[in-house]
Amino acid sequence: MGSSSSSSSGSSTKVTWQSGPSVCSSQGPNYNFSVPVNVRQNLDLQVSASAQGYSYVWIDMSDQATSGCWVPHNYTCPYGPDSSGLTPAQRIAVITVSVVGGIIVLLLGAIFVAFKYSESRRYLRLRKFEQKLKVRRKAKFVAVPA
Repeated sequence: MGSSSSSSSGSSTKVTWQSGPSVCSSQGPNYNFSVPVNVRQNLDLQVSASAQGYSYVWIDMSDQATSGCWVPHNYTCPYGPDSSGLTPAQRIAVITVSVVGGIIVLLLGAIFVAFKYSESRRYLRLRKFEQKLKVRRKAKFVAVPA
């Protein structure tokens, strides 16, 4: 855990993120400059920081290797140019095209279903009309005994 200012013997000293490991180790053996890996560790970090009066803490994550991709120290960005060859702007363009394509497919599917439903409704109305017509024809040609 680190903070933007470290107080030793009453003075406040500004430290940088790069000096996080040394600052944390100088605070004592229970301090480690790393990343919480589960909810329990995150909660412990929050409780410890607030108990010691820290308003915020540093964790060992940065976007120095690839802007906008926050990863732990010495990790490579899984979404950066190293893995896909795309810049963040190109990734956004690919995602946008994919979303627009998905919306078009959904709209075409909805139009198809609407026409099929309309066609089946028309067929049902025609069958009902034919049944009513049959009944009327039978009613017109009633034989009268002679």
